[in-house]
Amino acid sequence: MNIQPLIPANCRKCECVDESRFEMKGPHLKQICPKCESYLSFYPKSKFPSTQEIKNKIWEHTTDLDLIKFAKEVSEFKEKDGLNEQFEYWRLYEKIIEFEG
Repeated sequence: MNIQPLIPANCRKCECVDESRFEMKGPHLKQICPKCESYLSFYPKSKFPSTQEIKNKIWEHTTDLDLIKFAKEVSEFKEKDGLNEQFEYWRLYEKIIEFEG
């Protein structure tokens, strides 16, 4: 399956173009290369995908509800709101990509 990344890493160090990883660092979203784990940039919160965009991307990867439920358990998914909700769904999305890859 060849699905385009929602936010490509574009890592200068290892030349990875896979889906970016993110970490919350205080009030910032730290963009990280998924391959070499190098810091890429602080990603603007205003450009971070909406919860619905992330859900749609998850659905692009899999329609297997059991897999999504399992990924929620493994990632310790918790319902939240605002940017925290978006970040929680992004973590779930990362876990789905991990299982699919």
